[in-house]
Amino acid sequence: MNKRPAIQYTTLDSISVSQSENVLISNNSIFMTDFVTPQGVENFLYGINAYNLNDLLITNNSISIITTGGKLALGTAYPIQIAGPTSGINITENNISSVSNGPNLGIYSQNFFGDTELFVSNNLINITGLAGQHEWSLVAGIESQDTYSEIFNNTIEVHSIGEVKDGDNIYGVSYRQYTADSHTFQIEDNTVYGDTKTAVYLLDSDDSNVKNNTVISTLDDAKTGDDSFRKGNYTHTNTNDEGNRVIRADDYYRNMNPNVNGDGDSTDTNPHVNPLIPHQGDNGDSGQNPMVNPAIP
Repeated sequence: MNKRPAIQYTTLDSISVSQSENVLISNNSIFMTDFVTPQGVENFLYGINAYNLNDLLITNNSISIITTGGKLALGTAYPIQIAGPTSGINITENNISSVSNGPNLGIYSQNFFGDTELFVSNNLINITGLAGQHEWSLVAGIESQDTYSEIFNNTIEVHSIGEVKDGDNIYGVSYRQYTADSHTFQIEDNTVYGDTKTAVYLLDSDDSNVKNNTVISTLDDAKTGDDSFRKGNYTHTNTNDEGNRVIRADDYYRNMNPNVNGDGDSTDTNPHVNPLIPHQGDNGDSGQNPMVNPAIP
């Protein structure tokens, strides 16, 4: 974006699709930047915006959004947004990255306008935004406000541009912002890295399974072995959870390399760099890979 119109809720979509059946969005490279909107001013950016449709497959895309815009609890820079009514939405094997100064979600799906059915698997998701305690100040790899969703085997990195405090809304996978009706989740085998101790947060749930989700936490007060699943204060009916765990980043690296002792010598590894997702300069990219997070060393 090279010019900001003088209107409220400045919004830009790269791909928008609705009222369709059997849709394929595949093998695209989508890069959105907005350096016109300054920090402290909200803007609303979406890589793929899909609503009121059935049988959508989003696969093998590279989607990157970088903006200076956004502020606490206002603004979006979402690579993928889904709004109901929908069924058969399948998001798999995409490389998703976004950086903003406001709320930020890699994949956002909501059933406010009608029932939704979502399947998310095997994606690389790297998200940086501004987390806070208001429900709108949310940073997460996936926010699923769906009637039914399956979320399996995604690798997610999340960071806040501000200091993370207890109660701030930063998660790997979440249903944090309330929508009516029931919500059923199957969330398993996701790996989360970054400024959080919570792999999965669910405000409420029905007939759900949350299993074997791991968060590798860079937070100083993280404790290896803690439960990485958090339940919100609404009703949880027949929700089973097991095998969800926290690993301190330092402990994770020591397990990978017995020579890491934390004294800062050449054998140590930076615990704030995720070995699971590429970063600047990895794989000989000379720091120019647009799919890496420029905010993280």
